[in-house]
Order: sequence, then structure tokens, then C-alpha cells
Amino acid sequence: MPKSFDIKPRKMSVVDLRRFDQVSRAAAGVDKVPAYFRPAKADFMQLKKRPKKSGSRALAFFLVLLFLLVAASTAGFFVFYKKGPTGKSLNISLAIPEQVTAGQDFIFELLYENYDKVALNQIEIVIEYPENFYLTKTVPEPINEEKNVWQLEPLQPGQSGKIEVTGYLLGELKEEPEFNAFFHYRPENFNSDFQESASQAVTIRDSLLKVELESPEVIEDGAVVKLKVRYQNNSPQTINDLALAFELGEAFKINATEPEAEGTVWRLPEVAPGQSGEAMIEGEIDSTLANPLEWNFIATAAGSDSTRHLYKKSGRIEIKAPKVLLNLSAVDGPVSWGGEAEYKIAIENNGEIEINQAVLKLSFLNGYIDWKNFNNNDAVARVDAENNSLVWLSTSGGWTESLAQIKPGDKIEFVVKVPLESEPEDLMELSAEDLVVEAIATLSFKSQDRHKVFSSEKITTNIASQLKLMSEARYYLDAETKVGSGPLPPTIGQTTAYRIYWKIFSGSKELDQLTVKTTLPAYSSWQADSGQVTIGSPLTFDAETKEAVWQVDSLAANSQVMASFDVAVTPDASQVNQLLILTNPVMLRANIKESGQPLSQTNNLLTSDLIFDPWAQGQGRVIVGQD
Repeated sequence: MPKSFDIKPRKMSVVDLRRFDQVSRAAAGVDKVPAYFRPAKADFMQLKKRPKKSGSRALAFFLVLLFLLVAASTAGFFVFYKKGPTGKSLNISLAIPEQVTAGQDFIFELLYENYDKVALNQIEIVIEYPENFYLTKTVPEPINEEKNVWQLEPLQPGQSGKIEVTGYLLGELKEEPEFNAFFHYRPENFNSDFQESASQAVTIRDSLLKVELESPEVIEDGAVVKLKVRYQNNSPQTINDLALAFELGEAFKINATEPEAEGTVWRLPEVAPGQSGEAMIEGEIDSTLANPLEWNFIATAAGSDSTRHLYKKSGRIEIKAPKVLLNLSAVDGPVSWGGEAEYKIAIENNGEIEINQAVLKLSFLNGYIDWKNFNNNDAVARVDAENNSLVWLSTSGGWTESLAQIKPGDKIEFVVKVPLESEPEDLMELSAEDLVVEAIATLSFKSQDRHKVFSSEKITTNIASQLKLMSEARYYLDAETKVGSGPLPPTIGQTTAYRIYWKIFSGSKELDQLTVKTTLPAYSSWQADSGQVTIGSPLTFDAETKEAVWQVDSLAANSQVMASFDVAVTPDASQVNQLLILTNPVMLRANIKESGQPLSQTNNLLTSDLIFDPWAQGQGRVIVGQD
């Protein structure tokens, strides 16, 4: 029996690899096997007689075959999945002019071509326009409001296309705004998305309207400010309806304009080619409203289809003046009638100038504060009930001593509580806008002999109120408008009609599944077609049960709604000198929408005494008529 051998792998040398490659090439018919790798004839015959050597030949043949299969597979990959010259499935590029004129239309194209052997699906193209680019038109039309997204049909192998965009740019000379394009797609034989992108910058070489602006960057507090604009029509055509406009905000107070302007806007019907001119605006800046003052300038002209922008620029003017950040916030809200409203006031000197002897004021813009029950905290605050406000001086003591000197970077914070009045009797007459507490804080002081006043934002706090139901019977309205009919007082044998009102105030919570109902006594009759509602389902009346019902699916917070209907009575002799019952008690059921918590209210029955009618009140007892 022949011996067995352990075959240990060894690292092939460079010579071995070269020889193996030559054998492989020879097996493929490319080259002849070199002589030094071919065995002699005698050796070959000897190998045929020795079985133990036949395995080496089989192994060599197997390795050659494996190499050929790998080579064929690799070659097939390159043949069947060949991409474009860049190695990509898709080629995109932006064709944009190198130089453009500000304010003048130019056209650029996004070009794309499918280099792959399969279709490209789910194509979406996004073009990012630079700032101050104004779009005129596109071919084809985009799908979104910003006019920069397109969705395309599948792109077949070798197919190409383009998107054409027309528009214009604004900017300073030599600026180089950049356009970016993104092409999203999915090859037909993939389940994932791919993206290609392209970017291209343009140079602004000229402008249809040449503009030069003059504005100071820093001024002293209270200094007069001049802003100038010089313009020239650089185009070969007349510019029609040219408008030159500054946006300066409420902090800028205009003293003069030259030539005369409409506020901060100059309107020029025609500006001929080469024509130039200038305009000036002079004024003062209230540093308490804006510091620095941010300004904008824009020049526009009438285009064939729409207004065309010709120039834009922004700037800022720093004022050497005190800067104060004054913040007023409600600590807890909403507040309740008869409860307390709590406010936090924060003062910060965020400028570079010291503030001395400041006066702080908290003003309420409506009259719901119960000043008689205000806890003045050792008289630190001065109560100005007439002006519905509190005042703190630097000499009031306690924490107010910090108002005497507020250095740059200093912060002051404190909390104040004020009591609210009890729920007003006319709550049902108040609108949702009235059911709030409005407050504003101000800090005043002198700086460089100028009186400065900084204000916080006005804050509004809702007053929490409960669901209210009011029912009343009327013959007259408050303006003595007659809504009833028949004799008054009611008379035996004669019919008198009254109008019933249901008024609902929803309170501070949104309600749903609201139902109001009552029943009529036997001698009180429902007047058909008299029901009126401001919201919800029409009133219904069941003649058998004599029940009237009103339903509302949903009722917003702080809402006031109403329903009305007429009832009539014809008293008999047994009711002489009696008050007539017009409706039995009124019941209301509802749920708080947010929590589902049920609510209910009940009002007393209504009689002919008409206690809510200032003109007919006291004329409700039945009398005997005269023949």
C-alpha cells in the first residue's frame, strides 16, 4: 500500500505565479506552454504509469478551468454592466452663462443623459436657486410652489433630456452666486435610490440699474441720519414706473425727503437710457425701538407680466445709546375671577451704557384689577389705581434700590401678584376678547439729557370662567322693541304671547354634546315656526310630552350662543291675580371636550312676571278684562 502524504500549502513565488499565468493562457489558446514548463516525453510516459502522479494533472486542469471561469465572469460583468465614460449611470450638467447682467433675464439648462443599460425610474430633480434669483419661467413646469422640483417619466437607456429655466439675478458687481442641481433616481434593476449633482457659479458683470447707497454705520444717540441713493439707467431701454424704496421700520422718524417722496418711496414714471439721479431721506432713530436699526432698500420697475426687481441691499445702523431687554411674563395662567394674576418682570442692561435712576411701571389695559385688596409688600410699589398701574422708583426701598444703577450686563428679576375682581354680573354680555387680562411693562430713565422709555411685549392672560346658562322671558327688548303680542297684563279669555330666550356662555373650556331642554305647562302653547338658534341643530318640540330641545355638537371656549322661541297663554277665571308659568325649569347638559367631564346646570321656571324685562316687569298677574 502506497504511503500517504500531508500536503502543506506554501506561498507561491513570483516565478510560480508567472508560470501559472502562462499555463492558463496556453490552456485558453492564447500562448504556447513554455519549454521549461513542458515535461519530457519519457517523463510523460512515466507519469501515465504511476497513478499517484495523476492527481497533480487533474488539480492543474481544475485550477485552469476555475481561472477561466473567473475570467469569463469578470469579462461578462464589464460587458453587460458597462456605464458611461465617468463610470456613472447618469450624466448631468448645468449649462449656464459665465457672466450675467443683474436685473436682466438669462436662460440656463440642466442637461441629463442615461448612460446605463437599464431604465432609470422614480426621477426627481431639484434645483437650488441662489439668493436674489427671480424666476421668470421654466420648461417643463415644476410641481411645487417654489418652482424648483420636477418629477419625470422613466428615462430609457441612451435617452437624454433637459430642463430650461429663465430668470434673473440681483447682486453687486463681481458677485458669483451658485446654482446647484440634484438628480434623484432608481435604476430598474435596483431597489435603492441614487443621486447625482452638479453645481455652477455665474459672475455678475453689470446691472441694468446702477445704484450707489450712502448710509452711516454708527451714530450718536439722537443724531440726524441721512440716507442717499444715486441711480443710473445702464440699459439701452427706458425703465418705466421705477420705484426706489427704503424700508426703515417704526423706529425711524422722517424729517425730510428730497425730492418729495410717498413716505420712504420715490416713484419715477420714466427713466431714459443713461439717465441718472439721486434721492435723500433724513430723519431720527428711536433707539428704544430699534438698536441697531436694520434697513432695506429695493428698486423695482413695471415689467410686461409682473413687477421686476432691479436692485436690493440691506444694512444696519448702530446707535451709541442704552440698550435694555425688558421681559414681562405670566407665571401661571389662566387666572380666575376673584383669584390672583402673577407676573414675572426681568430687566437686563445688554448695552454698554450705565442706566441710572430708572422707573419701572406695570400697566393693565383693562379694569379687572381689585386694587382695594392689593398687597403692597411694605409699600414698595406705588399704586396708581386711576391709571390701573403699579410704579416702582429707585427710592421705594427693598429690591428697588437696584434701579438706581443698572450697569452693563446687570440683570434684575422679581415677581408681583395682583388680585382680580369677582366675576362681573354682565359676564354673559362680554366677548371672548374681553375675558382676558392685558398687561405691559415699561422702564424709563434719562440718558444724555434724553428721556428713554423701553417697553415689553404686551401679554394677554385668559380669565378662567365657568359654563353659564341664562333663560329669560320677554315682552320687550331693552330698547323697548316689542317681541310679544296680546294684552299686558295677561287678561282672562285673551291670548298673550311671550318670547323665551336661552343664552349660553361656554366658559374657558371647549364643550361638546350640549343639550338644553325644558317642558311647557298644560296651558302654555308652543308657537310653530318661531324657533331661532345661532348655532347647532334647530329647536324641536314634542307636542305629546310638550318638551322643547336644543342640541349643539361642539361649542368653542369663551363662546356665547343663543336660542329663542315663542309661547302663548290664554288664562281662564281660575287664574285671576296669578302669575302664569311660561316654561318649567331649563336643564343643560354638556361634556368638556378635552377631558370628557360632564357638566350640568339648571335654571328656574319662567313666569309672566318677566323679571328680566325692564319695560314689562311687574305686569304679569292675570286680570279680568272689561266688556
